[in-house]
Amino acid sequence: MNQLQTIHAIEGGAFDSLFAVLYPEEPLSQCRNRYLNLLERHRHRFGLHEVWIVSSPGRTELGGNHTDHNQGKVLAAAVHLDAVAVGSYTENLLAELDSEGFPEIQMEVGDLSPKREEEGRTEGLVRGILNGLMQKGFPPRGFQAVVQSRVLPGSGLSSSASIELLLGTLCNAMFARGSLTPLELALIGKEAENLYFGKPCGLMDQVVCAYGGVCSIDFQNLQSPAIEKVPFSLQGYRLFLIDTGSSHADLTDEYASIPLEMKEIAQRLGGEVLRDLSKERFLSSLPKLKGSVSDRSLLRALHFYRENERVEGMKMALVRGNPEVFLSLVKESGLSSWTLLQNCVSSRNPTSQQIPLALGWAEEFLGEKGVARVHGGGFAGTIQAYVPLEDGEAFTAHMEELFGEGSVIPLWIRPVGARVISSPAPGQDGE
Repeated sequence: MNQLQTIHAIEGGAFDSLFAVLYPEEPLSQCRNRYLNLLERHRHRFGLHEVWIVSSPGRTELGGNHTDHNQGKVLAAAVHLDAVAVGSYTENLLAELDSEGFPEIQMEVGDLSPKREEEGRTEGLVRGILNGLMQKGFPPRGFQAVVQSRVLPGSGLSSSASIELLLGTLCNAMFARGSLTPLELALIGKEAENLYFGKPCGLMDQVVCAYGGVCSIDFQNLQSPAIEKVPFSLQGYRLFLIDTGSSHADLTDEYASIPLEMKEIAQRLGGEVLRDLSKERFLSSLPKLKGSVSDRSLLRALHFYRENERVEGMKMALVRGNPEVFLSLVKESGLSSWTLLQNCVSSRNPTSQQIPLALGWAEEFLGEKGVARVHGGGFAGTIQAYVPLEDGEAFTAHMEELFGEGSVIPLWIRPVGARVISSPAPGQDGE
């Protein structure tokens, strides 16, 4: 369908059942208007074309803080906040991307080698995604897309992975007939972020954005991680994200230090990553390592092994429907991040402690009724809180008193990952 035909279908309610799954608490009229506005933007910017619509969720980490990059275990979930794109392909090698709130991008994609000047910019992700498709046998082609994302940078919901899977899903649909699997798209996204965007991330964010729902992931085999969907029903609790207003800017070195320090321990003991070594081997070697590596490296390694064990316990608590055990493990995980992993305060500016302040303020309200913990990469940005349903409004008011209106974001788990919402009729799929 072209933009006008898709607009007519949306106005007629053809997508309402899907919108109800993706955005369970949002009025259907708002869902429709969001997609209608994107379709009109694409038509006015690029003319009348057959179009694809794709959506990619953000993600929230539930357990396994900073374990994926050492091939550990994680528990994470896709959320209802997403990025949406309307796109069409072209016959040239020009990629044009008009993303709401950001400068428009126009770039030649004949050369798909990494560009240093594109590190930290969306151009790098575009080039990296197209290179990933080329490595799978699909040559680069141009496209025109408009994007609107609710997964805002710095929100702790992995805006970069959301965009990577958005672009990957769009290009997969347009240029590869949808033949690439969610795992293949996740691996392409990770490589784009590592090599083209310049951020040394693991694979967790991309896998969760690709698969959706709550995922238990074991990264022992990076090319084929064990991915298991886990039920999530914390009856009586609501999951919140609290934005402290502190920026992730200039924190790449802080994030990079964690996998580097963990890997240094592994390499001292003959491995590449900590997962190559048993916890018992690490503990028995710790006295000899002390003094030859930093104390912080040892603490971070200890966090890795304990967190790996906790993820298994958290998964089983969800499977067995035991929210009390799950929340107690969430609390343990948060304390380990604070005291062992040490990703609540940036060493660049140690007197700025927005994450600990938010945790302390949340705990003042929650007491023993709920749990708060650092969220995601840490050092700045957001915390996560599990709050009794009856206290949601009061908790929001309490946190906003310190961090401002709109700083408290309720989250819903999205059951599906990055996906095509609408596409042209058969035979009009870009091939």
